[in-house]
Amino acid sequence: MAIGADPVITTATDVNKEPAADGIAIELDLMPAPLKQLKIINGALAAKKSVKFYIDGALENADFYGKKLAAYGLVPQIIKSVKSRPFDELAVLITKECWQSEKLLFLQPRRLVLGIGCRRDTEKELILAAIDEACGKINKRREDIALLSSTVVKEHEPGLLAAAKELQVPIRFFGNDALQEMIDIYGLDVSAFVKAQIGVGNVCAAAALYASETKKLIVNKEKYEKVTVAIAWEK
Repeated sequence: MAIGADPVITTATDVNKEPAADGIAIELDLMPAPLKQLKIINGALAAKKSVKFYIDGALENADFYGKKLAAYGLVPQIIKSVKSRPFDELAVLITKECWQSEKLLFLQPRRLVLGIGCRRDTEKELILAAIDEACGKINKRREDIALLSSTVVKEHEPGLLAAAKELQVPIRFFGNDALQEMIDIYGLDVSAFVKAQIGVGNVCAAAALYASETKKLIVNKEKYEKVTVAIAWEK
């Protein structure tokens, strides 16, 4: 029988006003792994069981994560040499590392896929400056970049190749059909000038989306001197 109410889905952690590990992960741009462990940790938190929180001291922004966790009423411990430490209790570990464990839930910093468009013979320095500024908008650094992407038209562009080499990340190039597919699916803005030059009207956002697993833009086509940058989550 209809009662005129809107359905609301809640989790045990919501009902008990306890922090959920996946909610913390979203707030801090972290990715939980393995997912099967997430249910176990959230269940323990909801039941008010002891769950330790640790932060890998090797992370450059370890202090930032510590302050964020403190806002949830948690008291994390920053530790060094995480792989050499035995974890005998249920725990959440913020780290880039991941290994087999029945006790640990890993929260790993999410990495970025950048889509890059540039004019012919754009210097490496301009491309890197644009990348730094675009990443800075979301408080990310070069170290967070997993992959660069662009149009196949730029696969021999010296400055772009040099930028990828300096960042020590791979770069992938996509044909017009792949980029146009992203434009059509996600309704991306197109440039008549760019389309006249290479046959497709959007490079950076389309390339970033095609190269990422999430298909989710977090920075959409920022324009800089001779360079455009878009950013998506890697996965």
